[in-house]
This record gives sequence, structure tokens and C-alpha cells, in this order.
Amino acid sequence: MTTIFITGATGYLGSNVVKMLLQNGYRVIAIKREKSKIDRINALLINPNLQLCDITEIQQVFETKSIDLVLHLATCYGRNNETDDEIFQSNVLFPSQILELAIKNKINYFINTHTVLRSGVNLYSATKHRFYNQLDQHKKYFRNIVNIIPEYFYGPDDDHWKLITMILNKLSCDEPFINFSSGIQKRNFVYLDDMVEALKIIINGTFKNEVSSEVYIGSNEIYTIKQLAEICKLKMPDSKTQLNFGVLPDRVDEINYYNFKEINRLGWQAKTTLEQGIVKMINKQ
Repeated sequence: MTTIFITGATGYLGSNVVKMLLQNGYRVIAIKREKSKIDRINALLINPNLQLCDITEIQQVFETKSIDLVLHLATCYGRNNETDDEIFQSNVLFPSQILELAIKNKINYFINTHTVLRSGVNLYSATKHRFYNQLDQHKKYFRNIVNIIPEYFYGPDDDHWKLITMILNKLSCDEPFINFSSGIQKRNFVYLDDMVEALKIIINGTFKNEVSSEVYIGSNEIYTIKQLAEICKLKMPDSKTQLNFGVLPDRVDEINYYNFKEINRLGWQAKTTLEQGIVKMINKQ
């Protein structure tokens, strides 16, 4: 049985990826921090093919388990009052430790989660680019290293600070207003189920050496933030909340341009439109 070592398993995306991997016959070794909440994967722990380990056990896991692929999904956005040191620890030092152990124990495949943000936007993006560059310098030790670069993914039960979740929550609570920047920034939105399906295809293709070193995951729909907010408001017509654009400052030069040819070549297309995804989230509130 193929074994996948995964970081970020207790998070929003990671917990859904763990579920998908188990359903597809993989053995999963998931790493958690001491303070991590495991409610998102509690129901999966009865599965004998899932092993949940503490972060302090990483070296022992690599030395005693036969791991075929490392799937690094863990990340720290700095949205929960983390210090600069904590962001650096999570996004650089921790994955560097994983990389060193993977090389030492001759793991063949490594999949990393990168970011669409340019390196100079904030500390989060700077640290993600730093590990991306470090990983590239060590590609000779692996059969294949793949950097997945996901667009903005969303869905029910997402973290409260995520953009779509925040907008829908404030609309449902009839808050007086929501302040935005100009709203002209363009974004690409991918519903959770589609994102997990893309990862399934990438993982399967990585084992077959069919995947290139970078895979952007995004739909063919491009919306501005203003259009997104207006769709949310349209789908909740009873809300009295006012949308205020132009109140907050815009960030400049923040998003890299993306190319979805590779993920499309692998046979993936987004099935859920933004409007459909928002309706699904509203129905599950």
C-alpha cells in the first residue's frame, strides 16, 4: 500500500485531502502540532490506514515508516496573531526539516504548496518563496518535486477570516456595513471539492512522473472582489448590510499571473461555478 506523509492534515484543506486519500486506498501518516485541534479529522481516526503523529515524532516516523510521498500542505498565513518568528518557523524551518528528512531517507516524491502572491507582498509570501527556492535547489534528490500553486479556494466550514466566509457571515448577521478596498483586484476562486479533486489527480500523476514541476490550480472564471461581494449580496437579498468599496487601501502588484494549461492537461476542470459554490455555502450556514 502506498504511504503518504502529510502536513497540515488538521487544517481546512488538509483534513479534506486526508479523507480523499483514505477513500482512494492510500495509507496516510498525518503530523499535528501539540496545540492543533483535531475535530476536522476526528471521524477519520477509526480508519486503520490513518496514523496521527505528533510533530516531535517526525524523525522517528521517517526512519521507521516506508514513506512514498511527502505532501506538504501546512502553512501559516499570519492571520491569527502569530509572531514573525512563528510564521518563519512554520513556513521555512519546519518544511526545511521535512525536506532534510525526506532526502536522508530517500523519499522519491515531494509535493509542496506554494502561493500565487509575489514574494514582497508580506512575510507569509516571502517565507513561502524562500522555501520554494530551497526546494528547487534540492530537486536532484527526488524523482519528482511538484509545487502546487492553488488559487483562492473556499467552501463550507472554512476559517472565519477567509474572504468569502467573512462576507457571508457579516451578511447573515446584518452587520451595518462591510468595508472593502476598490474591489478592482481580480481573483480566481475554486470550490473545495474541485480543489481536492485536483490534488487527487496531481498525486496520482506524480507517482507516474506525468506532472511538471509547477501546477497552478484554478478555474477559467475570473472575478473582481467587487463582483464577488455583489454576488454574495445578491444571493442573500434579505440582508441589510451595505457594501462600502474604496474605504480600504489596495495592495499593489500582489498576484502572479497564472497558467492553468498543466492542470487542464492532466484532465481537471472546475465543476462548481462561483455562484454555485456561494449558494452551497449559504445553504450550509
